[in-house]
Amino acid sequence: KIEVQSVLNGNVYAENDVNHMTHRPARLVSLHSSIQGWYAGDILSTGTPRAFHIQDGDVAECRITGPDGFEMAPFRNPVVDLKLHPEVAGSQCRLMFCLHRSHQPPLAPVPSGMRL
Repeated sequence: KIEVQSVLNGNVYAENDVNHMTHRPARLVSLHSSIQGWYAGDILSTGTPRAFHIQDGDVAECRITGPDGFEMAPFRNPVVDLKLHPEVAGSQCRLMFCLHRSHQPPLAPVPSGMRL
């Protein structure tokens, strides 16, 4: 079984088993890929496990573990409020959670033949 944890500032906020999701991850990625492109490091937030309130200075993290000790490297992102730090807008926003984003960067094309 694959477990996903939402972590805020180093504390596990919520955890759940992927089997409890209404829609399987492959279906969600496929659906969103047909609508938009992806940047390396983009997150598809499914609300599983529970979402949490983030604010400037927080560190949001996703941890994924699986059978036989499988563990992905945690995905950690600092949170930056662009109203407080407008100088960060632009390319750096793809590397962190940016609140109140002042613009959307162009979407990357979906690779043809992408297999899920």
